[in-house]
Amino acid sequence: MPPQSQILEILEKAKNLGADIVKVAFTAKDLESAQRLCCAVSVFKHPKVFMAMGSAGMFTRVVGFSFGSLLTYTFFGKPTAPGQVPAEKLVKLLHGLYPDYHARKAGCFVG
Repeated sequence: MPPQSQILEILEKAKNLGADIVKVAFTAKDLESAQRLCCAVSVFKHPKVFMAMGSAGMFTRVVGFSFGSLLTYTFFGKPTAPGQVPAEKLVKLLHGLYPDYHARKAGCFVG
């Protein structure tokens, strides 16, 4: 996980190169590094997708929407990246954290 300033540089560079949506994924070695990513992306005002991979970053796949992420990744069967949350569990967590969204977009969620 790079320092917050470097994360912001990467995001800005992608934006300046013309990205409609910027996606970044870094491996979190600990909770603090995953939190650093959340802080960096929260001030980046451009459409984005982000996550911190690994067990220390798993929470970013659930709370990423609160920091402006447009989507998250999940899996059925076997994970394709470290720290992914199983689909059934992710849907339940998202329903609990974002009940207003669920009420407006009920057709978008399974379960």
